[in-house]
Amino acid sequence: RSLYLSEEEFEKTRKSREAQNAFYASMFSIVPFLIVGALCNCGVALSLGRSWAISVGILACMGCGVYELGRRNNN
Repeated sequence: RSLYLSEEEFEKTRKSREAQNAFYASMFSIVPFLIVGALCNCGVALSLGRSWAISVGILACMGCGVYELGRRNNN
């Protein structure tokens, strides 16, 4: 709020700021799932070999995404 000269200017830009915040939140919400997928990829590559690593990593990312969609749907 300290960046705005008046309360009116702050309120006038509220809708665009909230839209921008929602966009950034949706973009950064996938980061934890990418990290989990990368960790699964490394773990499978070390244990089962390289041929399985990519497949299981993709499945882990998809599974986490489906879980998140289901969790959001229940709210």
